[in-house]
Amino acid sequence: MTVLRAGPGFGKSTLLWQAISENSLVPLGKDRFWRCTTEDASSDGLAAALALMVGLDPPRLSPADTARKVVGMRRAARQGHHGRRPRLAGVG
Repeated sequence: MTVLRAGPGFGKSTLLWQAISENSLVPLGKDRFWRCTTEDASSDGLAAALALMVGLDPPRLSPADTARKVVGMRRAARQGHHGRRPRLAGVG
């Protein structure tokens, strides 16, 4: 998971969209883009949104279980890319 955080005008969205576009030419995993909103201010809300983005069904999981699943996927992505570009999730 890649998180970008900077003020307006620093090119976060442009950088992520360029990476996603390049990955579509020779795919090295699945890219996902998430733009945080005020609804994502709580860890439960953010975990549920990210779970939905990657295909989990948050209503069947408690918020704590959802957060653990998302953290586990993040660790797996970090350890499993072996020289490939990691999957993207944008925050901005």
